[in-house]
Amino acid sequence: LYTRVAADAAGVGISQEGDGLDRLKLFYSNIEFKPGGPRRVTPSNKKCGPHFQSYAFFRTERCLAQCILAPAASLLTPLLFELKKTDVVIHFRRPFFQFKGRSPHGIRRHTAWHTTPTYDYFAKILEDIKRRRNGIGTVYLVAEPHQREDEIVQQLTSTFDVRWVAGAPNQDHYLCRVAPTFIGSFGTFSWTIAYLSQANEIHLPIVSNMSYGSTWNWWDALFIEDDPRITYHDEVLPDWGGIGGFLTAADVVSSNTVYAKSILNRTNGELCHPRMDKVLQYATRDKVNPRMDLYTGQPL
Repeated sequence: LYTRVAADAAGVGISQEGDGLDRLKLFYSNIEFKPGGPRRVTPSNKKCGPHFQSYAFFRTERCLAQCILAPAASLLTPLLFELKKTDVVIHFRRPFFQFKGRSPHGIRRHTAWHTTPTYDYFAKILEDIKRRRNGIGTVYLVAEPHQREDEIVQQLTSTFDVRWVAGAPNQDHYLCRVAPTFIGSFGTFSWTIAYLSQANEIHLPIVSNMSYGSTWNWWDALFIEDDPRITYHDEVLPDWGGIGGFLTAADVVSSNTVYAKSILNRTNGELCHPRMDKVLQYATRDKVNPRMDLYTGQPL
């Protein structure tokens, strides 16, 4: 768990090794930092998943993890103190590669093929929030700088006047964790945020006609079934058997979809104890839209 959060808070290797990982080794000595290397998905055991990801195993460690992974002073940026209870923070990600092979049937364009939720996913949630609350506060969008020109980001910016945020990855991670309302994407950056979140309301996507629930990672092993703050949204079209949006965990588990069956068949990972985990570094920099340190205001 600590390795996974370390990787996410380091931008999965976007930032260089530093004091954060060094301090983390005091708690979790098996972390190995491997600089450079090709962009790839780490091979892993299908039962256990990459980086030993299993909510069933880590369910009881949630409060402890929040204490151990409490923020350093550099994460307490001025932006945190501007957040209001009506504000919303979105984490948007489009992975650096496309999965080869056929796109799963019934998936909206740009969803499972790119492992990215659709514009409709974000828009419907934001519209529902506006309706229920008779308005909406500031909508912050956290993403990697090079995704600023993404089609979905552009649509959200023009329709909802979102405020772009691209700080250091660990600053972005903590901003999302303390957001009053959080809307996530697929992937472990969003999942570790949801796991450690202090939000009143959390939204996550699923793909119900895939046993993993995502083309990106083991979304079934990470499914959080005991947190009433989380609302799930199926990205499968209704004509293809999709179960719709604004679902409770109970709705998802009782849906009789292949994803629900996979959740019910998961184990607590008792046979998956890792010997060594690796945090990979992918040195990517965007000169046009650089990351800004949210504490100092300087480019990273």
